[in-house]
Amino acid sequence: MPITSAEPTSLADYLATMSRAVFSSGISWKVIDAKWDGILAAFDGFDPEKVAAYTPDDVERLMADSRIVRNKTKLDAIIANAGELIVVEREFGSVDAYLRSFGDG
Repeated sequence: MPITSAEPTSLADYLATMSRAVFSSGISWKVIDAKWDGILAAFDGFDPEKVAAYTPDDVERLMADSRIVRNKTKLDAIIANAGELIVVEREFGSVDAYLRSFGDG
């Protein structure tokens, strides 16, 4: 099953797509699909600036949120990914430009 039905077009789309993959690792796609609306809400729509600025208090809030998969390692990875996407966008102008830097594939 594909991670999303559409190609990412914004930084938030890329973060959401990456996060769906992180959450689904080791878990049924059906579980993630059923929780996805709650996950989107809990993570501020995957706004990279907001997610990258999450503090340990935010992680505690997420760990208590039954709408999401509560795995601290996954939560930490998503927060770190948000920060890295911002760095890539600043350095390359866009995630698309970064990906194209590896060739057409």
